[in-house]
Amino acid sequence: MVLPNNKPPSHLFVTFSRSLFASFIPAGRNAEFFAFYTLSSKFSGRFGPLIYGGLLLFTGATRIAMLSPSVFFALGRLPLYFVNVEQGRVEASRLS
Repeated sequence: MVLPNNKPPSHLFVTFSRSLFASFIPAGRNAEFFAFYTLSSKFSGRFGPLIYGGLLLFTGATRIAMLSPSVFFALGRLPLYFVNVEQGRVEASRLS
């Protein structure tokens, strides 16, 4: 039996951030920019479970630990409100 998943689809956020990031990369510099993107992803893949486990260990409450990914998604979305997409694309094309 397959149960519906009621959480927000996090893969959509990842796909959006990667495509937005790609639009800001100057031509010919894809490797170095995506290496940085991958490195930051590796760090978040390590620190996320550590923070989750630390919250679970120190509070003993699964609910509090389960809130941590939601907090990180919310904090990750905040800077996007201040990103000027058109200006970023203009700068990327200027640096090409």
